[in-house]
Amino acid sequence: MTEVSDWDLLILVGFLDHAQLRQAVTEHDVSPHTMRKLAQDQYDTFGGCDALCFIDWLDLYINDPKEASLFWNDSVSRNKEMTFLEWGFDDDYTLEDWRSETADELAKVKA
Repeated sequence: MTEVSDWDLLILVGFLDHAQLRQAVTEHDVSPHTMRKLAQDQYDTFGGCDALCFIDWLDLYINDPKEASLFWNDSVSRNKEMTFLEWGFDDDYTLEDWRSETADELAKVKA
């Protein structure tokens, strides 16, 4: 088998959407830590706020898959056609803000 360079991998993964990448993680085809590193490398190389949204989802998934599922549904539910996460956290809208806004749903998910 031919070796795939890091650059080739970044390019190949760039052709996938967040829904496909999420499926690879949730179905345990790729570890969330490996995907997190790859997503960070993509962001560092190409930039783009959509990469940061996916990184936010991965950080949540690594710590609490149920919370990550709620985040995914909340972000994607804003536009049913989306296969990319629509928003994430930044200085103006933090993880704590989101947790505060979704406290009731989060309690149900974690119950």
